[in-house]
Amino acid sequence: MDTIDFRFFRAQMPPGWDNQVMVTCTPPPGEEPRRSVVFLRKEMAPAESLSAFAALQRNALAAQLPRFSLMYDKPTELAGQTVPLIVYGWQADAGRLTQVQAFFPAEPGYAWLVTLTAAAEAYDALLPEFQAMLAVFAPAREG
Repeated sequence: MDTIDFRFFRAQMPPGWDNQVMVTCTPPPGEEPRRSVVFLRKEMAPAESLSAFAALQRNALAAQLPRFSLMYDKPTELAGQTVPLIVYGWQADAGRLTQVQAFFPAEPGYAWLVTLTAAAEAYDALLPEFQAMLAVFAPAREG
């Protein structure tokens, strides 16, 4: 696997702006099955725990996504720590999707959401690849 490290820019935003960082990775064009991984750094409410944040995100997905079905929702050992992990399916316009979403701590007040997406029929074959990506995810620490 190639290592990616996103410490390549610095910016200042006006006070009060929502500060989210999102990176989307996909295989080369034409490689099947299609899949993606999205890394999203998101602000949490003050004093909110990672598990409470994950539950709020899960509930929002259940309310927003057509034919949402929760397949897995447990704290899971990933990258040397126990983190909230959910697996769910939903009906997109292009077909049924399965998504894996893991929640990792970032700097205080923030969380990293790692979302892996595949067509439902390809999920089982892609699970080892998804597990390998999650097993080595390492948020950069401020320092």
